Amino acid sequence: MKLNALTTAWVKHLILILSAVFAVACGNGESTKQTGSGDAQKKNSPTQSHVNTPVQTQPEEPQIEEEILKISPQETLRTLLSTQQIEPMVDSDFRKHSEAKIRLGQMLFFDRILSGNRTTSCATCHIADRGTVDGFALPIDPASRGLVRRLVRPATADFVPRNTIGISNIGHKSFKAMFHDSRVAVDPNSPSGFSTPAGGETPMGLDSVVAAQSLFPLLAENEMLGAPGENDLSSLESSSAIWHRILDRVLSYREYRKLFYQAYPLQDPGSYGIEHLANALAAYEETAFRSDKSRFDSFLKGNDRALSPLQLEGALVFYSNKRCSGCHAGVLQTNHAHFAIGIPQFGPGKGDGIN
Repeated sequence: MKLNALTTAWVKHLILILSAVFAVACGNGESTKQTGSGDAQKKNSPTQSHVNTPVQTQPEEPQIEEEILKISPQETLRTLLSTQQIEPMVDSDFRKHSEAKIRLGQMLFFDRILSGNRTTSCATCHIADRGTVDGFALPIDPASRGLVRRLVRPATADFVPRNTIGISNIGHKSFKAMFHDSRVAVDPNSPSGFSTPAGGETPMGLDSVVAAQSLFPLLAENEMLGAPGENDLSSLESSSAIWHRILDRVLSYREYRKLFYQAYPLQDPGSYGIEHLANALAAYEETAFRSDKSRFDSFLKGNDRALSPLQLEGALVFYSNKRCSGCHAGVLQTNHAHFAIGIPQFGPGKGDGIN
């Protein structure tokens, strides 16, 4: 009996201890977690009701975090894109062209007749299934059969001094300049409407800066023209003379005369100029290489499922960091400006002098 009484007393004592611990866990323990200091609360909170009232030390931070957690990554990205005024591309962002002009431009784009040696077309370097480039750091001179000449004379540096530029979406109206150095650009003060290396020889009637740009690979010795004396074009002395001879070549073919007339139904076939050829090339390039059906474009048009989780994460990093989207701005990821990026030139290129 004595053992049972003693045991009963210990059990009662244990129950009292557990009750006290439970009270602390439900009362003082909770408020201690909220304030970070139970002792400080006891000094300032003599009543139980006060103890149970959370102390608002920094309420803003947890509230902001909770709000952020409520926003989906898609909504966050859309907010960033809206802040940077990035909207999906629409038809009105691009120039429109007739089917006849596009068809003529397509024929010209793939025809080697435009080059001095008849060995190079626009498509030689602007390869559609390689992203409209050729995949080389510096293209080997196609106009002068550079590869063969290098094998015969290894010291000859027959490289095009700058890499092939991609031509995707160049029909977007935001483009005002062409080439790596913008040497062809829109210029309202010029009679032709464009500033170009040809100066006063630049033809009138060019539709766009893309059309103006298309004329200059025809004049480049290591792109399409060829070395002096190699052909009937490279021996000519002026830009306008070369362009005129190229047009004569093209129009000597009956099929081309028919295509020109369909694209430009002029009364006098003799009134065709190099600007008509350039405008047709631009019409094809601006139409065929328009690219606005990527996953990102689909997301811009409202499809929340367009981007994978990893792509979505990358986009959030890209557009929340102005070091990325500050330069790679807008829907085309460019602000069309020039930057000195501090990388020295190695090997052949523009302006490397004796090196």
